[in-house]
Amino acid sequence: MVHNSHKDIHIHHIWNEDFEYIKKSMLAHRCLPMHVKMTSADTNRKSGEEDHHNIQLIINRIKSFEHGYQVLTEEITRTSVEGFYSNDPEIQPIPIEKFKIALNKMETIKNILSSKPIFNRSIHALCNFSTEVQLLFYEIALSFYEQANYEKSIDAFIFLTTINPEVQAFWIGLALGYEKKHDYYNAIDSFKAAIKVEPNDFGPYYGFIRCSEAIHDYRGIEDFLENAKKNELFKEKIQEALEYLKIKK
Repeated sequence: MVHNSHKDIHIHHIWNEDFEYIKKSMLAHRCLPMHVKMTSADTNRKSGEEDHHNIQLIINRIKSFEHGYQVLTEEITRTSVEGFYSNDPEIQPIPIEKFKIALNKMETIKNILSSKPIFNRSIHALCNFSTEVQLLFYEIALSFYEQANYEKSIDAFIFLTTINPEVQAFWIGLALGYEKKHDYYNAIDSFKAAIKVEPNDFGPYYGFIRCSEAIHDYRGIEDFLENAKKNELFKEKIQEALEYLKIKK
């Protein structure tokens, strides 16, 4: 039993969900109240030094958001045909204007991110991208990951998690990009966000365990899994993981 858990924990797959799965996820969550906040690394800090760090995090996130938008729209423009784009046979070509954010709206989004270091529904409503547009953005972001262009992938997924933080696949994509760059702390926070969006999917737990193990944070894994045992669906898997941890410790 422990051996199987060990094997599962080290699986490095991409979570390349199909069209219908992601579409259902978007449709299920886009009308619900926003409940995902930015991760612990982005919360307000008390000391002057920590406040400065928090400000830098906000600045970096805004830059990543802008760059993610830039690389996605550049790819769409580059591969569009007669002003229309689609890279998915399930989606009819869409005018490239539908993928754009007006300059005044972009400034408003940056102001929101500057004043409130928390993802909120106002950005999602402001962008008002259709489900199909978000899906096509996702597929491009995933292609960056598959091409090992992790910097582009991370920024693209930061853009996606900002415009719609209630889609688990966006958080998983972001987490996997961070993991490939060995940025385990941000990867852990992103896997946790994926779990919060969809607590009944155990997949992101494996990523969380994998990254926490990479920084030897076995206590963090244990505490997180003990809390997760409240979910009846995962009791057996969590117990296997906890048994594995006993061996590692």
